[in-house]
Amino acid sequence: MHNKMFVADNQAGVVGGRNIGDEYFGARAGVNFADMDLLSMGPVVQDLSRSFDDYWNSEWAYPIEALHAAKPDPAALEKGREMLAAHRSAAQDSEYAKRLRDSDLLKRLYEHDLPLVWAPARIVYDRPDKAGSKGQPADDLKLSLQLKSAATEPRADFLISSPYFIPGGRGVAFFKQLREKGVRIRIVTNSFAGNDVALVHSGYAKYRKDLLKLGVELYELKPSLAAAPEKDRERFGSSGASLHAKAFIIDREQVFVGSLNLDPRSLDLNTELGFIVESRELAEMLARQFEELIRPAYTYRLELEPSDGDLVWISEENGREVRYTRDPEVGFWRRFSTWFLSFFAPESLL
Repeated sequence: MHNKMFVADNQAGVVGGRNIGDEYFGARAGVNFADMDLLSMGPVVQDLSRSFDDYWNSEWAYPIEALHAAKPDPAALEKGREMLAAHRSAAQDSEYAKRLRDSDLLKRLYEHDLPLVWAPARIVYDRPDKAGSKGQPADDLKLSLQLKSAATEPRADFLISSPYFIPGGRGVAFFKQLREKGVRIRIVTNSFAGNDVALVHSGYAKYRKDLLKLGVELYELKPSLAAAPEKDRERFGSSGASLHAKAFIIDREQVFVGSLNLDPRSLDLNTELGFIVESRELAEMLARQFEELIRPAYTYRLELEPSDGDLVWISEENGREVRYTRDPEVGFWRRFSTWFLSFFAPESLL
């Protein structure tokens, strides 16, 4: 189960790629995740609640008592309450709490000044029975089929943010069809150094040349924000960032935001969830954020050398162009160990 959702009083809901943890809220001293969510109100929140009920009532969900039937004694309960109270008290002065109190979002909520985009939206999600499927899940259980029927096929412009990206043969074929129709495709994912799951990178790496030959534009997020403006380093709470946002923008007209990565695990194994929104205003807003993210301060642009067809990573450092001929900021041992382990990890499980 990879779904991420949060519903309050059946009135407002949040959907995106964010898990609950300090590194997803810019409150960790090390590397933090760059993520994206949609806050929603209106009828789509009722649909979001119903998706929760589908999982709650599914045969694949079971109560915690099934794993631990013993009842705690009163003394253990009281000790647990004391531990929770101490944790709550300590959390009030935590780095996360400070960032939350200072956040622009919270201030706007308190002041009733949060700008909203009013637009048609619908939820797409994998049915919980997908988790119990043997072999390939039936199409009617899968988010991907709903997404295909709800979203229009790109006609001119397709922007993709997928932190774990393994297109596979079917993905490459799909992108080839779009490119033959003249669609511009830009994809941002994690660089090898910025990817927290090295084996996933090995699955992605084998498709880079094929995609570039088709004219797909590839960008990989740098693991360091050292070259980024001070405001962005403050935003992530550290000098490092790893991409975690999952979003598609189609022709500056439709937007998908959710938990779905473009990899075999998300498409065929995990259960996923997301929103499709039909809004030029929102699509333009997210497209501007996408174009900001792929600036040289944040990403490497991948190209093929005209002379030999080898990969090259293009960056900008101190105002001048820098070119790398292998994955930047990755040492020999990590490169070798990932290559070696890739032989034992089927692509269908990545």
